[in-house]
Amino acid sequence: MSDIGISFPFWVMPLLIGALYWPVFLGFAVVFALLAVITRRRIRITMLVLSFLALLPILFIPVVGLVSEIAHSRDRAAWARTHETLSAARRIGGLDVPTGTEVTWTDDAHSGVAALEFAGPATLLGVMLAGRLENVDGRWWSGTLAEATRIDGWDCAAGDVWLSPEAHLMRCVLASGGADRGLAIPAGTEVAIAPSHHVGELRLPTDRTMALPPIGATLPPGGSLFFRADGVVERAYAPSGTTLRVGGIDLQYDVVWTDLHPPANADPGADLQRPNSVRGELASDATLDGAVVPAGTMVDVDITTGTAHTLPKR
Repeated sequence: MSDIGISFPFWVMPLLIGALYWPVFLGFAVVFALLAVITRRRIRITMLVLSFLALLPILFIPVVGLVSEIAHSRDRAAWARTHETLSAARRIGGLDVPTGTEVTWTDDAHSGVAALEFAGPATLLGVMLAGRLENVDGRWWSGTLAEATRIDGWDCAAGDVWLSPEAHLMRCVLASGGADRGLAIPAGTEVAIAPSHHVGELRLPTDRTMALPPIGATLPPGGSLFFRADGVVERAYAPSGTTLRVGGIDLQYDVVWTDLHPPANADPGADLQRPNSVRGELASDATLDGAVVPAGTMVDVDITTGTAHTLPKR
């Protein structure tokens, strides 16, 4: 399907109404004409004028066609200035782009590439790609892997992939399980890779779980894990209908890891640091310190002792 946009000036709308509803206007014109025949002279002139006015929108139908063709031609010309299909392979923006690729430029001067549409599977950025490759704000390339591919030590499944301009992996879905800082990450997990080449964010598939050794818990199916820029865990997320059980307490939604302060010389590949506690929302009523606490209450769970206490409301 073409992505050429077509637009019309506001004054064309009355003409379009005439073109769309001409049978109605024609009917009015005939009725007024017949009334002109059977009425007296003074009223006859009025009826003839009304008949002419009813016919007027119909007379503009050819004008609508002309205006439409002019607008369409103008849009096609604008589209052609920023789109080009390569008749021969060419190096563009540091990429060896194959013959037959449709290039979408960022502007008429062709100062940058907005997207590439491949005629078939093409090898760019060190991987086999298919379909469309988009330049996202000059920060990364978003495309589709034509086949399962190992990138920067990660086994990525065929499908969506993000790659940096330097061809490093930024995001994909794992074709097979992977390991990172003490985590055994299952196949089917969507991972976002930080500049350190370690996981910066992950989301499990809806049929897999993952152990979280630092807090002695299991991330539920569809759950997510988010990391700070310094590589420590910021929070886990248990989607609706699931819970994250920590120290015998079922928590839901966002579960924040607290008091994490890695040493300045910490090994970025070392196993994840254990937090002092996690904070989250009770998934169900619980008895804490002899009192029943309702679901939805924010609590802090000590990782060492497994005890929990409520947090003051904000």
